[in-house]
Amino acid sequence: MDNVNLLESIYKEMDIFFVALNAPVKSNSNKHWFSGNLSFWNLLFRSGLITEPIINPLIGDVKVFKEHSINYKNWVYGITDLNREIVETNSSNVKTDKVQVARIISILDRCKVKKLCLLHSKVAEEFEAQGYITRNYRTGKNTYGKVGNYKETEIFEVPFHNASIPNKEINYNQLIDTPVEQIVHVPKDQSKVKAIQSNVLSKNSTSGISIILPGAGNSITETDIEKGTFRITVEFKSFFRPNSGRISVLVQNLIGNASYTEREGRSDLLRIGKALMAELDIEEGDSVRITRIKEGIFDIQKK
Repeated sequence: MDNVNLLESIYKEMDIFFVALNAPVKSNSNKHWFSGNLSFWNLLFRSGLITEPIINPLIGDVKVFKEHSINYKNWVYGITDLNREIVETNSSNVKTDKVQVARIISILDRCKVKKLCLLHSKVAEEFEAQGYITRNYRTGKNTYGKVGNYKETEIFEVPFHNASIPNKEINYNQLIDTPVEQIVHVPKDQSKVKAIQSNVLSKNSTSGISIILPGAGNSITETDIEKGTFRITVEFKSFFRPNSGRISVLVQNLIGNASYTEREGRSDLLRIGKALMAELDIEEGDSVRITRIKEGIFDIQKK
């Protein structure tokens, strides 16, 4: 049995109880959940499960699993691993069994858990093997989402946060009541927006680069404004790529989700939505300054 340093967060009442597979080496060494990189925390933010981005992976678990203040509607999130006895980064070396699943079920029996979230395919496979869930398959591929119920608890499977699966935040978003397209984050402390920007900028030498839209010979039209969309012409495409898919944007004092669509032979599309476009308060013919804070996060201001 390895020395597992990741402490569980289990509460008598939980809105979401996350079950990962096991403690990986780096996170275990750090003594903080999901601290090997920011991928898990970025997913929670893009999906709307947390209202502010996590900048330092060493404090994500404290904010989300202990303090709960940045969680969606201040929900209580819990966390554990299915296998609590091994420290291993290669999941193929991690074994699961019915005893481990029985431990999770015992937690559901003694705690009031609204939603159980299985964070790894091997976790879901063992739950299915023990007859607690039926995984969602279509054309041989897992489509994720709700996979079962245990008493009053809904059970969901989501993709592993480091998996090469596009738009994973849509799967995570199923855990809350607000569709991902409607997520607009309003930090309780509005001063944190600038603090987030300066914190990230100071740590990322490739950040802080800005462009002015539209380019020469183009204009922001009334139709663009109505659709909540910016057309990204060829000279600016490299500024955004390779961020096709979901990205995060800061607009005034709001943090929201946006989508970036690459189109060959035509302008790419940056869709920030009507709510964020309204916050910009721009009119036909205006310009905006877009600053890259870090990969996948952009600040947009009326010029």
